Amino acid sequence: MAIGPIRKPGIKKSAPKTVARRKAALKKLLSKSHPAFAGRLTRLEKLCENSSSASVCVPISTLAPEPFDVIKNFYVVVQSEEDCYVATLFDANISSSGDSQEEAVANVIDLTVMIFRSLENEDDSKLGPAIVRQKHALQSLIRRS
Repeated sequence: MAIGPIRKPGIKKSAPKTVARRKAALKKLLSKSHPAFAGRLTRLEKLCENSSSASVCVPISTLAPEPFDVIKNFYVVVQSEEDCYVATLFDANISSSGDSQEEAVANVIDLTVMIFRSLENEDDSKLGPAIVRQKHALQSLIRRS
């Protein structure tokens, strides 16, 4: 037996034209009473229209199957570029790309592990200040199991 969409009693689903008319009327009212908000609403609508290029935050809580533990969950930001996706771990200034969001995230995780491995036994006095910051950022996020 097929079950249709669940609706709350007394609430009707509005037709798209009705929604568009209501939206236009509210926008007109808003532009008269609060012109600054109307401008913000227009910019927000444009951003929503271009949502395919919006950033996505991906939480990272494991590095499995790598032999590393996540000390505290961190986020990778994925952004759409012209012909690929770029994933960035801003905490450690590490980025990588891929043909899909999933591939970009997997690539930045692999690169993060490679950089951690290469820096974990290095003496801070032999590294530049940016690399020391990167090393310490990584050490605050991950550790060997």
